[in-house]
Amino acid sequence: MSGECDLNGVYQFNGDTFQVTPEVKTDFEKYGYIVIRNVLDATEVEKLIKEFEDPSTSELLNNNKVQVSDCQGREAKLTIWGHPGNDVSGMVSRSEKVAGTCQQLLGDEVYHYHGKLVTKEPFTGGAHLWHQDYGYWYINEFLEPNMMTVFIALDKCEKTNGCLQVPNTAIKSCDKFTDFADKRILVPKTLDSKQVIPKKTT
Repeated sequence: MSGECDLNGVYQFNGDTFQVTPEVKTDFEKYGYIVIRNVLDATEVEKLIKEFEDPSTSELLNNNKVQVSDCQGREAKLTIWGHPGNDVSGMVSRSEKVAGTCQQLLGDEVYHYHGKLVTKEPFTGGAHLWHQDYGYWYINEFLEPNMMTVFIALDKCEKTNGCLQVPNTAIKSCDKFTDFADKRILVPKTLDSKQVIPKKTT
């Protein structure tokens, strides 16, 4: 099995900005996502990793880390913050190639909702269960799905180490939540619930 993930709407970042062409817009509307390779260059990625691994930053992240069970005895770990600060991660969030591209795709002015660092322990880290982001946004009083998630991999991200899997996310309505093991797991209508809800183990 190839380590490469099967993706649609793949583009390459060249220069200081990314031009959202009619083709890019069409792919975004069709698939619900696009992939922009090298949106951060090697130097920028190195600066981000260095910041997150800095002892003071690392301590802050660890003290505010949330552990989420994947219902199979493992846990995914993440840290969430609301305001993009003046550090490297904040500058990336506010940059033209991130915020500006989002604005072109959504066709309106954008603002930062929250930032999130997801950490996955090698071999033992838990998985994030299938979910639809808009389901969570909706219960937080965002009545329309005029929002966007920007996912930037700081480490190699492929099938062999549990890469992000994205179904057709061009969904314009809030799908129904299913309660499972005291977690609010969202089952998109486009997926078979037997595929997305893991079998409970004892």
